[in-house]
Amino acid sequence: FEEVGQFNDGGMAVSVLVINDRAYVCEFDHGLEILDISNPAHILKLGQIDDTEQSRGIEVIGDIAYVSCNTNGLKLFNVVDPSQPVYLGQYGDRDGDPHQFLAVGDIGYLTEWHGGLDIVNMSDPLKPKRLSQYKDSGLAFSVDIVGSNAFVTEYRAGLKILDISDSKNPVL
Repeated sequence: FEEVGQFNDGGMAVSVLVINDRAYVCEFDHGLEILDISNPAHILKLGQIDDTEQSRGIEVIGDIAYVSCNTNGLKLFNVVDPSQPVYLGQYGDRDGDPHQFLAVGDIGYLTEWHGGLDIVNMSDPLKPKRLSQYKDSGLAFSVDIVGSNAFVTEYRAGLKILDISDSKNPVL
């Protein structure tokens, strides 16, 4: 393998989402950074979103970035101009510290440390509303959706597979 590029400003990068020539990097120390990766040998920092420290996960739908911040919640930003992200609001129905947010159509899935898995109605992306929650004694970390199943990883509980065919009543 050959390394063809690197961006490092000293933070702890924990996750990345790449869309076309942009990389959205969640840094635990510095928050969300938006990078131009069109030339991997010369990566440019386009912007950074304040008040997203301890960011762990990112999802971008259209021009809206959903940033999962460990202690600050799930925050929403308009990133049409990556040099000037605009705060739009946040998802407030959480019970724990958000880790990962994943959207499939109009439904969002948010894993929470101490809070389980929230299933969120995203039909109005500026006003996400909880449809339901799967909560047990585990500490949810990540999620992937395949068909009508949610694959949820939990600290010390491994992998759990939930039937989410009825989004208002997820079943283990």
